[in-house]
Amino acid sequence: MTAADVAALAIRIGSARYRYRDELQLHDGIAAVLAAGGVTARREVPLGDRCRIDFLVAGGIGIEVKVDGEAFAVWRQLQRYARRPDIRALLLVTTRARHAAGAPAVLGDVPVTVLVLRGGL
Repeated sequence: MTAADVAALAIRIGSARYRYRDELQLHDGIAAVLAAGGVTARREVPLGDRCRIDFLVAGGIGIEVKVDGEAFAVWRQLQRYARRPDIRALLLVTTRARHAAGAPAVLGDVPVTVLVLRGGL
């Protein structure tokens, strides 16, 4: 996994248009975009107690999708994921700019990328 791999995923996801009414429909759209690009991603992968990441891509790239919620809660969740040995990088895909405000570039030693999607809901 390299920074270029994460950037390529962010570009692929961010370049698509999504029609969704809730987070699950957005997950479905992202899964379709990844599959169309030949990216193998497992969905709803358990990482341990109370930890289930939305997508896990080869190389340990975890993708978490959010359409709502408080920024503090989102980052607390990502901190839990970052402590898992199978997570090498995190990509937060969100529809809320507040989730990106003040976002750290690294959690522990895990690089974090934030992609804010426009439109939808």
